[in-house]
Amino acid sequence: SELIRNDGSRIWVRDTARIVSVGSESMIEGALLDVTDRRRIEDELRSSASRGEAVATLGQRALESIDLEAVFAETVRTVGDVLDLARVGIFAATDGAEFRRVDGEAWPEASVVVSEERIQALAGYAAASPRPVVIRAVDGDESEADRAGTAVGVAIGGAESKFGVLIGIDDGRRIFSEDDLRFLRSVVNVLVAAVVRDDARRQLEELLLSKDQFIASVSHELRTPLTVVAGVTHELHGGWREMSDDDLDELISLAVEQSRDMHELIEDLLVAARADIGRVSVHMAQVDLAPVAESVYQALTPREAENVTLELDPAATVGDAVRVRQVVRNLLTNAFRYGGPNVRIVSGAAAGRAFVRVVDDGAGIDLALRETVFQAYESAHEQPGRTGSVGLGLTVSRKLARLMDGDL
Repeated sequence: SELIRNDGSRIWVRDTARIVSVGSESMIEGALLDVTDRRRIEDELRSSASRGEAVATLGQRALESIDLEAVFAETVRTVGDVLDLARVGIFAATDGAEFRRVDGEAWPEASVVVSEERIQALAGYAAASPRPVVIRAVDGDESEADRAGTAVGVAIGGAESKFGVLIGIDDGRRIFSEDDLRFLRSVVNVLVAAVVRDDARRQLEELLLSKDQFIASVSHELRTPLTVVAGVTHELHGGWREMSDDDLDELISLAVEQSRDMHELIEDLLVAARADIGRVSVHMAQVDLAPVAESVYQALTPREAENVTLELDPAATVGDAVRVRQVVRNLLTNAFRYGGPNVRIVSGAAAGRAFVRVVDDGAGIDLALRETVFQAYESAHEQPGRTGSVGLGLTVSRKLARLMDGDL
């Protein structure tokens, strides 16, 4: 039983009283044993067991569910019930150094109104701290301290950077114990595992999607020149003796052009594969970029070279001439495929650096996409009726430039 002393303090007692009969009289004898300490220990053990069970249940839920918001919502409800908190929320960090709520639960009415600025401040403190952060929930002077409330924030890590913060708010003047904070850290560990697992799942889905796109694009890119080469060789095999010199020259040029396209595509695929495992060979030596760029121009077909102009000044540097040629060729291919009709190849040196530029007069690339186009299988342009390229040219070219201590 719980008893209240005259001074207002509370104790837990165990009543051992019994009725004793003596003749015709009855009396009660016994003792009230103070078991406050034992009751406190029992309560702590029960609380620890219930909290451990809650964490285990959340962990199982996080393993079984692929719905991260559902895991967040269940976490919010569980923490609120176990710690008897008025409000609990999970906030994810945004690119703008602010935090947005992501658990999908309604924020209940409470006696203490906490401003958005206060929540953002707590989230910022907690995200930057290795330990839980506890603050007064609202600003106010000491006369308002009895209704100030207490808030706690715990950072939630992620696969590469911190995901966000778990925040709990109590309407009273609660003091969060070490057991409370330990429980919150255990919950956050479950959330970290859920976030990392969700990141891995999404990356795997993106990888599978990019693989499908890659296979479709490579199939198309190789099928087109293979079809042309097969058709040309069939025509030559069956009737080259009856063809005029002009017809022969046109068919052979077409076969050479399409064979070169296949060779260049396969070369890019090999570089991309080797780059992932760090085995791309680069042979550094003195090189002038101008004659390398000119050699790329000389290899163009008359139709390709028709609208290409050269503005080549000496550009001496150190690099791999074969790899430089591959970069320039990829840039030209990109210009022919997506750019305007007129293309310039420019080389020179400025501020201690040598450069080659491939410039066309097309619409250009949207500023927001100027880094995206360097990612594998990405393109900044969609052309109706035309299957997209593999999307490796710029990726490979930038990797090669950086392997030669340059950039693209």
